[in-house]
Amino acid sequence: KAMTVEFGSQSLSVSLDGTAVVSRKLEGPVVASECTWALSEDRTCLEVILAKRIDDQEAVWARPFRPSADESV
Repeated sequence: KAMTVEFGSQSLSVSLDGTAVVSRKLEGPVVASECTWALSEDRTCLEVILAKRIDDQEAVWARPFRPSADESV
């Protein structure tokens, strides 16, 4: 299967065979060009490493993603 992982300055998107699995806004800004991802050897686990922007005033995030409109915090 084809997996696509895309990092934006404040977003993460993961697609599998063209179907979105994750498409969320991050809790804070990242340096997209320094973010990475890897699949486990058995291809059952996706590891995502986010490189947070140093100049971010809120360096500690309460959670990786911003709550969506239908979620409570």
